[in-house]
Amino acid sequence: MLNKFRKNEIATATDTTDAWRSVNQEERNAWYDSDASKGMDCAGESKLPPLDTYFDVEGGTIVHILKARVKARRGYRFVSNCMEVMLPSGEAVYVEKANFASVI
Repeated sequence: MLNKFRKNEIATATDTTDAWRSVNQEERNAWYDSDASKGMDCAGESKLPPLDTYFDVEGGTIVHILKARVKARRGYRFVSNCMEVMLPSGEAVYVEKANFASVI
């Protein structure tokens, strides 16, 4: 059973997990300007820019819940049972609820 979370509560990561957010226009432009975007991939097709940026959240990290019920986009698909949280670094990211526990 998933934990019950509410907006503006505090939660902690139960184990090391990953978090993600969409790439912003500045990061996408930097990718287009880099050598990684030049040429073709191994199948002879043009390369696609990354859609997401990923972060590692260590176990025990305390986060602030911004949105408790989110169906988040991850790459080209949607992931349900997620929430939007703010990391201690100030980054707003999406995480899966199953990897967190409520502090309150």
